[in-house]
Amino acid sequence: MSFRIEIKGLEELKRTLEELQKGLTLPTLNRWCKKIESEAKISCPQEYRETIQLKAVRVGADKFDIEFKASKGALSSVKQAIRANSRIMPLTTKALFEVMLKKIEEQ
Repeated sequence: MSFRIEIKGLEELKRTLEELQKGLTLPTLNRWCKKIESEAKISCPQEYRETIQLKAVRVGADKFDIEFKASKGALSSVKQAIRANSRIMPLTTKALFEVMLKKIEEQ
């Protein structure tokens, strides 16, 4: 005899936790960095394209940051690329890019 106990919302919680974990890996973050960098370079004026550089780096056991360089003339293209992609990013990846976006806007 077997039985199964289901707790309402447990499967949704499990999917959310898996998504959070998936978004915080160095390869995942670097894929998003390359995507943002590539899209920003496409929309950026030619003379500023090569100044755009994004790279995810480990800053602790389970902590990451994004190294970012760009000229002032490229910033609007980078911001636009981040905003355009934030809707489809994993939650943790999105949070990291939102912090970066906030830092860009403060400068």
